[in-house]
Amino acid sequence: MIRFERPVTELIRVRRSWRSFVEDPVPADEKDRIQAFISGLDASPFGSRVRFAVVEADRSRGKRPQGTYGVVTGASTFLVGILTPAEKGFEDFGYLFEATVLFITSLGLGTCWMGGTFDRSLFSGMTRLAGGEFVPAISPIGIPSEKRSLVDTAFIMTAGSRRRKTWEDIFFQDAFGNRLEKASAGPYGQSLEMVRLAPSASNKQPWRVVQKDGRFHFYLTRALGYRRFFSQADLQRIDMGIAMFHFAQSAREAGLAGTWEDFDPKISALPPRTEYVISWAT
Repeated sequence: MIRFERPVTELIRVRRSWRSFVEDPVPADEKDRIQAFISGLDASPFGSRVRFAVVEADRSRGKRPQGTYGVVTGASTFLVGILTPAEKGFEDFGYLFEATVLFITSLGLGTCWMGGTFDRSLFSGMTRLAGGEFVPAISPIGIPSEKRSLVDTAFIMTAGSRRRKTWEDIFFQDAFGNRLEKASAGPYGQSLEMVRLAPSASNKQPWRVVQKDGRFHFYLTRALGYRRFFSQADLQRIDMGIAMFHFAQSAREAGLAGTWEDFDPKISALPPRTEYVISWAT
């Protein structure tokens, strides 16, 4: 089981996306702790091959490291996620990458999920990819700057991460359209709230959960037209993996028994662009 030195619910609440960092390097002992965490990661829920590398980017041209199109300042250390394509590979990738991001958060370091604003070929070249592997996302690692750059501030203002969907928008009882009362979620209410607080690409929040017959069924509701802008990585499936990790880790830390299983309840009248992903059996 993945373990953090702080409660995962606390880490989820304090984590923020940072693109502005001081120029001091990440201490060597902190890098060693990140490497040790990566080496001890649990298997992914669907068994896909996911691995990570911690690399140093060239910052010889100034504060902005190469390969991030000027979005990141100050950082030189990056977490690079590497995936061998599989049926549920993107979900597994999101699950384990988020686990690592939250561990880095527990060290007091800043991170930022980057799925589109980076030079994929450059970072791929840093990691010696095996046949078939590719890089869906990366994250800078560093000491957050007290003052965000203008670019970073613009990202924060346009992301809308503080304007999250409500409980009623994303959690349902037995079928879509039937609101799940918080009391009906019982001890899993906190885990569902951690799903609601999960980060997502462009803050689209594509996850939906239906509680039915002792299970929590996870669905992906795609944003209209979003996929065509990111042809190499299915970012909304990665988002599902992030939500899955928040749910499972917070449930396990709370002492709740449960496991992931493929158990499509065949709910009729799904919303448009909605597909079943996985279920949590209590």
